[in-house]
Amino acid sequence: MTTAPTLVLLSSDPTRAMLLSSATPDLKVAEVLDIRASDLRQQLTELASLPPGAILLFATSGVTLGPSTLDLVQQTLAAPTVGLVGPWGHTNLGELVQCYRVGDQRVHSGPGVPHEVQVVFGRFFGFSSGLLARALARGLTTKPALLCEELCLHALEEGLQNLVADLDVSFTPEPAASPVEQARLVELQRTWCPRRSPVFLRGYTLTRTVPPRAHPPGVGRRIFGSLNSFLLPRQADNVAGLNQANLAFFQQLVQLDAFDEYHLFLDDPELLTRVRHAADQLLPPAIKNKVRLFDRLDLPTQLATTQYHVFHHADPYPGTLLSLRGRYSRQAFPVTAVTHTISNPGLYAGYLTTLISPHGPRDRIVCTSTCALQVLGTIYNDLNAATGLTPPRLTHLPLGVDQVRFVPRDRHAARQTLGLPQDRPIVLSLGRFSPQTKMDLVPLLHLLPSLRSSPGLDGLLVILAGSSSDESYLTTLRQGIASLGLEATVSLVLNPTEQAKPLLYNAADVFLSLSDNVQETFGLTILEALASGLPVVASDWNGYRDLVRDGQEGFLIPTLWDNSGAPLSPLTTVSSRACFQLAQSTVVDLSVCAQHLRTLLGNQTFRHELGYSARQRVEDHFTWGIVATKYLELWEALWREPEPPSRTSPDVSYLDLQRVFSHYPSVAGLDPGRTVVLTDFGRTCLTTGAELDAYLELAALLDLGMIQTLLSRAGSTVGTLLRLPGDPARLRFNLLWLLKNHYLELS
Repeated sequence: MTTAPTLVLLSSDPTRAMLLSSATPDLKVAEVLDIRASDLRQQLTELASLPPGAILLFATSGVTLGPSTLDLVQQTLAAPTVGLVGPWGHTNLGELVQCYRVGDQRVHSGPGVPHEVQVVFGRFFGFSSGLLARALARGLTTKPALLCEELCLHALEEGLQNLVADLDVSFTPEPAASPVEQARLVELQRTWCPRRSPVFLRGYTLTRTVPPRAHPPGVGRRIFGSLNSFLLPRQADNVAGLNQANLAFFQQLVQLDAFDEYHLFLDDPELLTRVRHAADQLLPPAIKNKVRLFDRLDLPTQLATTQYHVFHHADPYPGTLLSLRGRYSRQAFPVTAVTHTISNPGLYAGYLTTLISPHGPRDRIVCTSTCALQVLGTIYNDLNAATGLTPPRLTHLPLGVDQVRFVPRDRHAARQTLGLPQDRPIVLSLGRFSPQTKMDLVPLLHLLPSLRSSPGLDGLLVILAGSSSDESYLTTLRQGIASLGLEATVSLVLNPTEQAKPLLYNAADVFLSLSDNVQETFGLTILEALASGLPVVASDWNGYRDLVRDGQEGFLIPTLWDNSGAPLSPLTTVSSRACFQLAQSTVVDLSVCAQHLRTLLGNQTFRHELGYSARQRVEDHFTWGIVATKYLELWEALWREPEPPSRTSPDVSYLDLQRVFSHYPSVAGLDPGRTVVLTDFGRTCLTTGAELDAYLELAALLDLGMIQTLLSRAGSTVGTLLRLPGDPARLRFNLLWLLKNHYLELS
């Protein structure tokens, strides 16, 4: 009788052990370890005596399985047999293990240490490719076997190319499944997921031909830098999408564990405290300890003493950062900056600052949509024509969505939870209630009486959900609903909670977004709807057309404005109302919109087909794991660009206050020959040990030890004091501060 293999499950969700046991009764589940546990090393050490046939199963996604965990496994397990590296997409655990058993390939990593590695690619390909890259880079395998859904072969091919760029290695893909093995895969498919299309798995092997390069030349540790907090929202009504995208991007980036440290430079001491608290709440302990917070005034010193791998700016105008890099850093590390809103009048000054900054081949403005790419291309081409200055380089990378939070769920249960009727067709529109910065919903109200009179739509329910601080606009909507007799048709849901948002998508039949404002750049709610398996009807506008393919995940509604006369354009630099007035002259074809809504609401099968395609599109292209991995690939590619040439012209991308305003004070400079003496006030403070009366904003510049030294050395010349140990700039500031506050004076 064959003894059942021993299985150790290393998971981010230990409850999966129960599912695994029930799906594979011939496997003995010996241990279940939480991959996020702080004592993971101790738990792994205790497993060193596992029998030779044991299987260590990583039942987790590439998000939680970072390089540090892989390294930990190698360090603590003397001779592990690594059975499987996942994730599994929509395949269940039983299917996953059976697929593992199809292969019988053993490779070796290190002297006499056997490793049996099988990587199964589900539809979450971005996570898997990053995970495979780590396994290859750390020697866990040199020739892994891949199993990929037939539907995702295009993603596999794209991912292989990404691995080549990311690791600076080359691979040779070879079909791994013989006809006999392929037949076994087909039989497994019929047994474990009979609803799938036939032959949904295909085998491959990859042979590593060139060893990977761990770091760019001359860089020992990979350190990520940014001037953004990422973990806290900005205080503005029109940046909800920006807040959400920044937080999700950073959480995904740190979970991929591609950097040794993350340096965030913040401009407010109070903000430092709040971000530190947010990190404690939002990040796992192992990652939280890698996040270091600095006062932004420390940036010059850090740039001069730290070799950064990349600086990422969550705004499309990094001019000041580029200037500081050129002035203080010894190496031109890549700088990337991402677009969000790109039409605010105040942003034009940021574009000018970026244009005149010392940008180079290693820097990119990342446009989140092809429309944004075209907008910035036009702006910088115009500025180039006017000034002759070389514009910064642009590229396109989308935003992502949390495909675990936004996922297709039971519609009946969602409606029951929200208290919505089970028997009515529901159209959801979710977005900020603002015709100035998002979209005007009044025209939609004008369409609804005729739409409601269509056959089968007399019970239509339209949910308009979103945040709002504009009471006057809400009053306009309520008055329109009442005057058109739509009280039973339209439901306003104000400020839905984060817990309620996924349920709203799950409860709806169709998602509708008729944006008409150039403030909209991408369309995060579109992605959330697609991830939730909803067909989408959206205006043919900005980033929407990158997300929804007409007729495949939903429909795009034609839009129109007139370019023949643009009396508003010259006013954009002096009035924010210009964007709103332009939006009010933008026509969304509501007749076409009504036609598509009738088609979708009247055909459940068609809705489900488009909803399936919607979810598939997100999993193939728009998860945060895929997006963050593409950023890692971009940053590696930028290191291969040449360093920018030394700049001979003056840097005018920032305001040098002391130089420009040098004529304001009577004397612009400390005379090294003057003697510094204690004042009566300073002598009292020094003898009594009284606390210094300093502003919190100066915490990063004032140094108590330095101040005590300067006070105790009173009677010395300015030149002598400025030669004391310590940072010269900080020493000078502390001396001036003591002079300003009458602790010291010049004799």
